[in-house]
Amino acid sequence: MIRLELVRAEWPKRLQAEIEAFAKQIPKIQVALRPVEPRRDAKPAPGQKMQVLIQLTTDAVIARLNEGYRGKKGPTDVLSFCYAEKGRVAFSHEPYAEIYISHATAMRQARSLGHNLAHELLVLAVHGALHVMGYDHEKSERGRREMQKLETAVITRLAATDKKGLITR
Repeated sequence: MIRLELVRAEWPKRLQAEIEAFAKQIPKIQVALRPVEPRRDAKPAPGQKMQVLIQLTTDAVIARLNEGYRGKKGPTDVLSFCYAEKGRVAFSHEPYAEIYISHATAMRQARSLGHNLAHELLVLAVHGALHVMGYDHEKSERGRREMQKLETAVITRLAATDKKGLITR
């Protein structure tokens, strides 16, 4: 089972209440993800824990990561890094994976879509977790449909009022 953990940091004061509301949803996200089976190349080794750290960061930091790892300029909303891909075991002191979310981009998206930051962070965390579990919507149409279906199912299990995932938008 995937174990999500929000890394505590100093966030802008105006966002703290929404981020705390999101943090309270993390155990529910884990439960909603439980039926999702990691793809073969993302399955943890026997005895390995799927600890995934969620890092909320700035547009500047995520833009550097986006360019450095994906070759794309500018900020994005969410990036996922799995350190145990293709059966490689992470060191015991390392997380299985990390999800980086730009709180500034998430806030802009939440405003434009008419929902709150906590909901947008939930959607982005689900999207990132599915990537960590080996799903990819960018490589093929089949992969996009598969990940979109899972994303919608997980968000629906969370009983969110807006059940659209990142791919559906």
